[in-house]
Amino acid sequence: MRFATAVNMIALFLASGREVFIGATTHSRGPISFACFTGPRDAVDTRRDRLRPAPLHAQSDGLTSDDPPRTIYTLDDASFPPPDPALLATVVRRHIRGLPTYLRQRPVSAHTADAYRRLACFLDTSRPGWRDGGMVLDAGCGTGRSSRLLGEKYPDKIVVGVDRSISRLRRDGEYRRDADDGTPLRPYGDGSDNVFLLRADLEDFYRLAATELPDDGPVRLHAHYLLYPNPYPKPRRHKNRWHFHPVFPLILALGGEKIVVRSNWRGYCEQFGDCVILASTLARVSPIRSVDDGVLREENWAAPYESSARIGPRRLHPEDGKAAMTNFEKKFIDCGEPIYELELERCEREEIGGLA
Repeated sequence: MRFATAVNMIALFLASGREVFIGATTHSRGPISFACFTGPRDAVDTRRDRLRPAPLHAQSDGLTSDDPPRTIYTLDDASFPPPDPALLATVVRRHIRGLPTYLRQRPVSAHTADAYRRLACFLDTSRPGWRDGGMVLDAGCGTGRSSRLLGEKYPDKIVVGVDRSISRLRRDGEYRRDADDGTPLRPYGDGSDNVFLLRADLEDFYRLAATELPDDGPVRLHAHYLLYPNPYPKPRRHKNRWHFHPVFPLILALGGEKIVVRSNWRGYCEQFGDCVILASTLARVSPIRSVDDGVLREENWAAPYESSARIGPRRLHPEDGKAAMTNFEKKFIDCGEPIYELELERCEREEIGGLA
């Protein structure tokens, strides 16, 4: 930060009555760098001149007691404005109408196809009927903490945690110990024989699970968890969000009694719900057409979740008594960061077909 800029920022913060802390570092080449921090004194690490992951509650900025606190992890619509509704509609319409083309033209990664085949063969033998509502998907499971907790919550279901990072998966002791034999999935060794970890690309996993192959039937989930996906808050990266991705219709096609999305950014959950509503509306007008061998049926996959999507996300509180599902969630709870959940419950009373 330049000296003149630092002086101007300090003057503004002092005028607002906030405490200001200044850190300065010198470099062997180049000018002195300044860093300005505001907030409680215990939020500043004097050894490293940076903020600790401690709460920076902004109650002194005119927030009421009903407003959520702000921390160094806070994402909100004020800092990252939501996309224009017309853009949301355009993207959802393009992905619904272009899904058959996407499935034909984009190849599936070899390691994901191999991992999915191994999983399917193992479960077909050991857990017949897993395809028809017998599986809980933990999408982007990270180290597998959430998968283990979901295994305890659904003891009669198969819980599959999918993540593309082998380094994150290997943080789990059981996976790290047995992953060298080339097997891409490992049950936990702590008695949770219904939990599996899978290294795979999620977009390809969705394709393999949701499409009807000549020898395999499609998977219909019991529940689907998207816990703290990368929100890609910057506008130029909005296409990386799951509700902006071409596989978004397949996320809905996999079904489930509920789809659960959690984030520390309320706007992310709201955008996800808005895209579900748009997908339901657009599918009634322009339903998805089948691909080649009838891979995809004409169906409005979003309709069963439209009612829940209109309710929107709710804020979760630590006093709810729920254990932190992920490492991210634990970090957010520890520092007072608000967390939100969008729970899309399947409603059979909704119009499912959407065809004339």
